[in-house]
Amino acid sequence: MKFFKKRKLNKEININSFSSIERKMMIEGKNVPVFICNGGSYFFTNLSVYSDGIIDAWGSIDLDFFKKKLQTNWVATNVPNNKEISIHHLGDYKICKANWIYNNNSFYDYIMGIIKEMNPNLQNLYNFYGSDVVKKGKANYAKLPTNGNPIKYEDDFSRNKLTGRSFSAFKKEKENTYYLCNISVFSDGNLKIDNIPNNLDISLNQFKILVKEGELITTIKKGQKVIIYGLGDFEILEINYSNEIEELIYEIEDTISELNSNPTSSQICMNIYEEYIENPSIELKKELKKSYEKVPSHMRIYILGDMDTKDIPIRMIIYGENEIENWSHYIMAKNTGEEVPSINVPKPNDKD
Repeated sequence: MKFFKKRKLNKEININSFSSIERKMMIEGKNVPVFICNGGSYFFTNLSVYSDGIIDAWGSIDLDFFKKKLQTNWVATNVPNNKEISIHHLGDYKICKANWIYNNNSFYDYIMGIIKEMNPNLQNLYNFYGSDVVKKGKANYAKLPTNGNPIKYEDDFSRNKLTGRSFSAFKKEKENTYYLCNISVFSDGNLKIDNIPNNLDISLNQFKILVKEGELITTIKKGQKVIIYGLGDFEILEINYSNEIEELIYEIEDTISELNSNPTSSQICMNIYEEYIENPSIELKKELKKSYEKVPSHMRIYILGDMDTKDIPIRMIIYGENEIENWSHYIMAKNTGEEVPSINVPKPNDKD
């Protein structure tokens, strides 16, 4: 006896007349430290590993693709001695005396263990079926975008979620030994320090105290040991570039402003620059200088959103027209004997 019959959709009913809806599923994940080897250069990153088997390794992939990325060394579990590693907005270093925990096979098993910890029965694992892109028109798009930003809940009783941003620094373990730690910044002004054996939840003021006490640094020294928790360790052989801790503090403060939909130092500087261009004055020039120098130095080239001229027009207004000589296009033209390009910026209408 059948209780239900298969019913056909009434063709006279236009389903587009109904409200469109969607639902989102929250997928648990963990950020796991590793390296990306791109063109022979090694970049420290965090793999975003999700309970449904999706992994973000500078692009979303399933477990089959992840295994291939390990085999081709795109996902690198170790860096050879005398090679350089780059850590975004922290530094670039040549390393030595490296000790690494995993090879490709054991790292794959390690990641599978993390997925199984979140998804014990390995249910509903995502499968790309051999392609990590989907074609829309003539263009290829990532089949599944992901967002590996850190999250936390406002309190133990609330499900209100805060999404943050992450930065890297060095947390002192003992004399001349540091953890490469992850600093997550949230809109409530609090920070979480992880990728260390015991995570820390601290305020911005407490963070500044740790900086003052030398417990958190950005400038590592030659010969000091760096531990990447859960991955391995190495010593610093050479330092090609390192960020200053004050710059990191400025960037964290900017991030808190941005997460609260308040203007960042770059936006404030941009607004004053546009005001100056419309009405150039000595007072606005002074304000522009003050606001420009509050922007983290490694972020200044992005203020105008023009990767051609970068921040050269602002620098010409503040420090003088000779700043154009530091412009890459100017230098290239001069070195090749071509006509040098120009940038015109207005001078103040008033006088000292």
